[in-house]
Amino acid sequence: MPLAELHEEAASGEAAAIYAALRRALGIPVVNLIWRHLATLPGVLPWAWAAVAPVAHSAALGEGAARLHASVAALPVPPLPALAPEQRAVVATYNRGNCANLLLLTALRRLLEGAPAGHGPALPAMDPPPMLPAIPPIPRLEALDAATAAQVRALAALHGPAAADAVPSLYRHLALWPALLGPLHAALAGTPAIA
Repeated sequence: MPLAELHEEAASGEAAAIYAALRRALGIPVVNLIWRHLATLPGVLPWAWAAVAPVAHSAALGEGAARLHASVAALPVPPLPALAPEQRAVVATYNRGNCANLLLLTALRRLLEGAPAGHGPALPAMDPPPMLPAIPPIPRLEALDAATAAQVRALAALHGPAAADAVPSLYRHLALWPALLGPLHAALAGTPAIA
């Protein structure tokens, strides 16, 4: 059963304010899936955001995300399909958001493990990164035609069984261009393209 999420267009009140703060802090035009999942649990999104907001506004986040992005970019990857400018914009948004969110969620995990919070030196602040250009809205999985939804699920399955409950938003976003999904799956799986 898919995990519940609070879609951006459905968010109101405190959740909408936190979503806006996340977009500003990370400089991305979307709210990543983890935050949309947390928003469905009573009190969890405000608690999580309050815990990581100092990190989200720190120079350490920008520096760490840049190092993470550079490390990932240096990994050997299979040749991927050529992307059109709008597709590259979607991927750039997820690259920035996922690098930053990995660091934010690591900070949150450390807090949950009992690492001291708020007792160390203040983190140097940073201005938020420039906002990336707007990208098309994320299609809902249930709104996709059956063949495209199957391709999105096949991409998610590459991440293991847990992805059946939390289909990565990137794949749903790339479903706007169904012809891209088969070659992307083939490149990531090292198998022939799925039809």
